[in-house]
Amino acid sequence: MAVGDLLSQWRGYGRGGYALGFDAASLDMPPALFARDASGEVDRSRLPSQVGLVRVEYASDAQELILQRAADAIVRPDEHLVGTGRSSWLASSAAASIKRDAFREEKEWRFVVTSFGSHNEEFRVSPSGMLIPYVSVPLDLKRSLVSVVVGPSDGQDRGRLAQRVMAVRRLLRKHDLLDQVDVIPSTVPFREV
Repeated sequence: MAVGDLLSQWRGYGRGGYALGFDAASLDMPPALFARDASGEVDRSRLPSQVGLVRVEYASDAQELILQRAADAIVRPDEHLVGTGRSSWLASSAAASIKRDAFREEKEWRFVVTSFGSHNEEFRVSPSGMLIPYVSVPLDLKRSLVSVVVGPSDGQDRGRLAQRVMAVRRLLRKHDLLDQVDVIPSTVPFREV
């Protein structure tokens, strides 16, 4: 999985935030997410979405192989792929699993959800102002959450970091997760320049 305490990650994505560590083997992919009608009821007459965990590849040779396999499957689909939305899944997961080599230290994994209908798609605005679509995917934290790294914030002293660690421990205790989740204070010194 991704590395949980890198300066580049805190600087780029998580100032004053937290890095959650998951046990990939215990992440149950939810069954296909079905579209919902106007009343919110599941509409099983429409194709479901597909959900999966994909590892991001940074090396160009691995990326070419991913793209070639997806293209081959789309151009020459097996009988069992026709009409299933699997071609869309292959294209979406291929696109999501490719990132420039400059980001390789992230060792990122991504949840990919292909959407074949209105799945209560939501949107958030990134700190840079980019509109990001997403679909909420339920996770069983009691089975999958293994660590929380409490990230640094600009100019934070050790006392403030200790307070944030204690707050995370209280939150985990409240949800009966404290005994199974490691709470790790960041060791990265962080100063905004």
